[in-house]
Amino acid sequence: MVDLSKFELIKQGAEARLYTGVFLEQEVMVKERFSKKYRHPELDATLTKDRHRSECRALLKCKSLGVPVPTMYMCDNETNVIIMERFKDAITVRDRINKLISEK
Repeated sequence: MVDLSKFELIKQGAEARLYTGVFLEQEVMVKERFSKKYRHPELDATLTKDRHRSECRALLKCKSLGVPVPTMYMCDNETNVIIMERFKDAITVRDRINKLISEK
């Protein structure tokens, strides 16, 4: 289990929170998927677990194909937390799209 109080929250979306910090002497990003209180508990648990595992598998698959994605250091299926390499000066896809739109 990861103690998220040691990390700094930098973004929160509808599905997850993103943190930054140090893990095993590496600069990392931590993604925590959280439950949705408005969903039925069983449905929420299933959706959250499935999305978390799918994202972990996708990161590994992309990495194996040579796609420049962060290296995953840990995938905790109990707490729905992913710890991955932090790319310096990286921006989110949403921020990149918004920048491209604003430049038109």
